[in-house]
Amino acid sequence: MSDSSTRPAFRDVLLASGLLPETRLAELDRTFPDPGTSPEKIAEYLVQSGDLTAWQAEKLLQGRHRGFRLGNFRLLEKLARGGMSTIYLARQIDSSRLCVLKVLPLKRAGQASYLPRFEREARLTAGLTHHNVVQVYGLHCESDGQCDIHFISMEYLQGENLAELVRRCGPLSMRQAADCIRQAADGLAWAHDAGLVHRDVKPANFLLTTDGVIKVLDLGLASARDPNEDDLTRQYDERVLGTADYLSPEQAVDSHLVDSRSDIYGLGCTLYFLLTGHPPFPGGTLAERILAHQTKQPVPVEDIRSDTPDAISRLVSRMLIKNRDDRIQSAHEVSSLLTEWLASIAGDPQFDMAPAASAPNDSDGGSAAADTEPVGRLTDTPPLTCASSLHRDEPNESAISGIYTPELEAFLQRLDEENGVNTVMNPDSRRQDLRSMSTLRDSRPESHPQS
Repeated sequence: MSDSSTRPAFRDVLLASGLLPETRLAELDRTFPDPGTSPEKIAEYLVQSGDLTAWQAEKLLQGRHRGFRLGNFRLLEKLARGGMSTIYLARQIDSSRLCVLKVLPLKRAGQASYLPRFEREARLTAGLTHHNVVQVYGLHCESDGQCDIHFISMEYLQGENLAELVRRCGPLSMRQAADCIRQAADGLAWAHDAGLVHRDVKPANFLLTTDGVIKVLDLGLASARDPNEDDLTRQYDERVLGTADYLSPEQAVDSHLVDSRSDIYGLGCTLYFLLTGHPPFPGGTLAERILAHQTKQPVPVEDIRSDTPDAISRLVSRMLIKNRDDRIQSAHEVSSLLTEWLASIAGDPQFDMAPAASAPNDSDGGSAAADTEPVGRLTDTPPLTCASSLHRDEPNESAISGIYTPELEAFLQRLDEENGVNTVMNPDSRRQDLRSMSTLRDSRPESHPQS
């Protein structure tokens, strides 16, 4: 890091960064001849003139002259940072095309399956070209002189993901929710036809662009239905992958054995979220929510929203069936049903009305805001307690016995340990806890968000 506290020092940082040509620096010398001019004033001028972005100016004022270029890409802005990658807006130098770079952190490159999974994501998705799937351009590796930096380039899209949209606006209108899921189903169907299973379908992984197009994001956990494809999650013993609030019953048991019908379940949970403002099972600990997806039924959407038409209610129910053999079998079918319903309500304004939030949300939008990138194991999202959405139906003994495989119990015990539970339940205690879960929840006082 260099000193940038004076005008001459800031000029040296600018020169070293390579962001401005020397001819532009000479123009700055003529524009600001006074050596006492503050670096902040010069940086503000350069941002207003379009020579720098606000992010670049901030870094330069900190004396940082490195880290603005990766190979043929000039970094313009840091968009997001997750456990597995940092996302940048960049401009391709030789074509001036704006794109997004997904950069693998250096500390992750040597850890377990991170780099192989990162490379695999690029390889599997680079060939997918569909209106509703984000376009991946390629996988890159550049050296900074000391380390290799691995990153993926993909198309730049303006918009917000569905988790952010609901956090900002509340539940969507029936028409908008149906259209978002229809487009999402089209993108997933294309991926499924190409032999991929997403395995992390959730609101945060669907981007709604400013022109109303849904794009499927983040195929980092995708599984290829190709027996010759190395299964990294098996190789590195990563048994359960995904996000708890949108995890299909079969995926919680073993992520390696899922097929496209697991994505249908996650898409059904996403539709439920768009219509109600919360996932199907928003209350309880991580382990309790996983068990709820295994054995309980969520409160029907129509009990939360009186404007829910029968066709949408039936669709949500069919997508959330526990047994995948009885669930809707393809994303094509989901898209077809929603296309038919949308055509039937064309011109009817009642389906354009978005309701007020029907259940209290916490300050960060409940599970939506916490939909972070999975990093090789199941991710948790903060619970959202809302009295109107407590799950129903006591599980029967056969249902309990059916899901309690030794593998699932071992996984739940690891979750207890990771979440700070000192005394790990044995299987008999877990069964008893499951039997009493509904009774305990129904006796809890209604929870309200703090203002």
